[in-house]
Amino acid sequence: MAMVSLRIVIPLLLSILLAAGPVFAASPEDSLQNLAIERYRQALNVDSDNSMLHYYLGVALLNRGLNGEAVEELRRAYRDLADSVEANYNLALALSRTGDVDSAQIYLNRAEELGAAGQPELYPLASLAFNLALVCLDRDDLAEAEKLLRKVLALGGPQIEARRLLGDIYLRQGRDRLAEQQWQQVLAARPDDETARDYLFTIRFNRGLAALNEKKPVEAETAFRLALATDSQSSLARYYLGYLAYQRQDWEQALSLLRDAAPELPGSARESLNAMVYNCAATLLEQGKPLAARPAVELLADSKTTAVQAHFLAGNIHLALKEYSEARREFQLVLEQQPGNPEAILNLVKADQGAAETLYQAGRRLYRQGDYRAAIDQLQAALAINPNHTMARSYLEQSREDLEQKFRKLLAESRDAMSGGDPQTALERTRQALGLRPDDPVARELERAAVAALGRQIENLLTDAQTLLSAGSDREAEALFRQVLALDPDREEARAGLQQISHERLERVKRYLADGDKALEAGHLAGAREAFRAALALDPTSEEARRGLDRTEAMVASLVGEELQWARRARQTGHLAQAREHYQKALTLSDRADIREELSEFEAQSDHRIRELLTAGDRAMEAQKFAHARSILARAEAIAPEHPEVRRQRAVLEVRVRERVDALLQQAAALQQKQDHAGALAAYRRVLDLEPDSATALAGLRRERADLKKQLAGLLTAGEKAIGRGDYQEAEARLRQALALDPYSTATKEKLKRLRELRRTGLTPKDVPRLYLEGIDLYTRGHYEEAVRTWRQVLNLDPDHEKARMNIEKARRKLSQIESFRHD
Repeated sequence: MAMVSLRIVIPLLLSILLAAGPVFAASPEDSLQNLAIERYRQALNVDSDNSMLHYYLGVALLNRGLNGEAVEELRRAYRDLADSVEANYNLALALSRTGDVDSAQIYLNRAEELGAAGQPELYPLASLAFNLALVCLDRDDLAEAEKLLRKVLALGGPQIEARRLLGDIYLRQGRDRLAEQQWQQVLAARPDDETARDYLFTIRFNRGLAALNEKKPVEAETAFRLALATDSQSSLARYYLGYLAYQRQDWEQALSLLRDAAPELPGSARESLNAMVYNCAATLLEQGKPLAARPAVELLADSKTTAVQAHFLAGNIHLALKEYSEARREFQLVLEQQPGNPEAILNLVKADQGAAETLYQAGRRLYRQGDYRAAIDQLQAALAINPNHTMARSYLEQSREDLEQKFRKLLAESRDAMSGGDPQTALERTRQALGLRPDDPVARELERAAVAALGRQIENLLTDAQTLLSAGSDREAEALFRQVLALDPDREEARAGLQQISHERLERVKRYLADGDKALEAGHLAGAREAFRAALALDPTSEEARRGLDRTEAMVASLVGEELQWARRARQTGHLAQAREHYQKALTLSDRADIREELSEFEAQSDHRIRELLTAGDRAMEAQKFAHARSILARAEAIAPEHPEVRRQRAVLEVRVRERVDALLQQAAALQQKQDHAGALAAYRRVLDLEPDSATALAGLRRERADLKKQLAGLLTAGEKAIGRGDYQEAEARLRQALALDPYSTATKEKLKRLRELRRTGLTPKDVPRLYLEGIDLYTRGHYEEAVRTWRQVLNLDPDHEKARMNIEKARRKLSQIESFRHD
């Protein structure tokens, strides 16, 4: 009978990320797996040679995370399942979890050869290769990790994470062009990925420095421009671009770049920047481009090494731009340090003339606009610089006359308003007049009279304000107190009310700040955020509240970033339930639109994945591959246990399994009555595939095995005797009969293996004496390994040859001694 084919598609498992990550509590699925493990072990107590039971036990162990034990069980079953895609995939997965990368790749490649790549929804080879790459990276085996990650990309696996890791590998190996390509693709897929942006900037910036050191300015500029395109805030990239522009005498561009670089530039580079800025500005000024040179003024203001030259240059730039007041200030600073500087003295005179004229023009403009007081200030300033400016003096006198006329008019309007019973208008006109002459006693007296007339209105406002304050409506009370002070700036009750509001508000801010600090220390970020925001709402100028909120938001951003990273990693390795949990945590921390959008996209992907699994589960049930259907359904339940379609399929599956088990038990009983022990045994075993704790199947299996035992023993004895006679055809016939009776018989399989070996070598029992003596000869000459192989051939021909067995043990001890001696 041919070797038993795999009838039930075995459970498949998604690969687990072999990296540090969150720890999850034991789930109900763990308890179910523990129960399954116990049931399979009980079944194996009855049917210990059943390779399918060993296989299912291995899968259950793998599901539970008992990876070493899983490998052991899966290997026991592998001989009968060597051509199974599922068996190869699961063995590769188990080995990957134990860290045996080389062995895992053997079975991964075999699964791929058998067609697993064509069914990625059932056999995620890319995820498995990705996990193996992580193990290699953990061991610093970059070359092997690179091969595996390229395989991940070829299989359509987690592209972004694979490219991240490849980018990091290439950078560590000094292959920056390849690293750049990978990080570019990551950034293209995720434009907000700061890690990818940082990597790209570092690669490009360092390339620019290298080109600069090698005196390749064109290559250096290209690299620095790419770095700046990656990080538009980089002051160092701008600085080096400015330096390159300075080197090629592009003064305007150099000055623009250096100006933008200066604020965040490290102190060590600031002096060299100042020197370049000075030279750029001086050259531009000589070329008649003062406006282009102007940015240098602010940059050179703090220059220590070239203070006099910097002030003189700044003065000349201002002078050329007709900014006379600024020019005067700069030339005066020069003369403070060099009182006899003739150029500064001459240029100061020019600046004085220009400044006086500028102030005159400003005063005349203000006069024409009717702003006499401001006009007087400008004209007086012009005359202070140039007392002989006749037009300025003329406009000054006229401004004073017109101001006096306007002042008297406003006082008259104020008196008329008081007479007409309109103290509020009177107060407005009086204060306009005081704006023109703040110290005028008549206007002050009129103001007091108007305020007194408004006393009843003010008293009502104060009463209302105090009532609101007592009721806790401090903002409304504050508005009324301020209204009172607008009418009477000296009203003490209003000032006291505002002080009380300010004090109480300050105390509340302090309490909020304390609450925020406590919440932050306890890790309650939502509470901290709420407290600091409340403090800022009360006092928008509170730096302590702003710093606390910034600190909180920074921690939130960091945690959100971590949660998103874990969500994406779990998503790309197929752990959709874990991915959902991380997304929801991120959203709880920060209700951002981009997170909601990504979660929505993820949910759509999950729904698609569930429907794929449900379709595969339906197909498996239609083909009566119920174990396979169960494993697929378990994966769907891991993604969305409450999904209505998942629950429906679970109910249908259990009914179908129950029906199938009942049918198989009836079939087994009928076969048993017909004395078809082999058929009954096979039926009971199929029941155990579906229900390993079935008492009826276990009892029936014991009975059938007992009934078959004598018949099986007779066939094995006949086969052994035929081998002893060298009648290999007869031996195979008897052993095949035995295998047909019990397809899982280890003894039968071992004898068939031994028979195949004998046929391959062409040996017969007549060769036993010769081979035994050849072994002794080899041993005598020190060829211990060859002696062992020869005596094994003897045991293949005659398993009871005790001398050959003993000699093998002696040869092995000798080999062990030799190996020990070498190490010593």
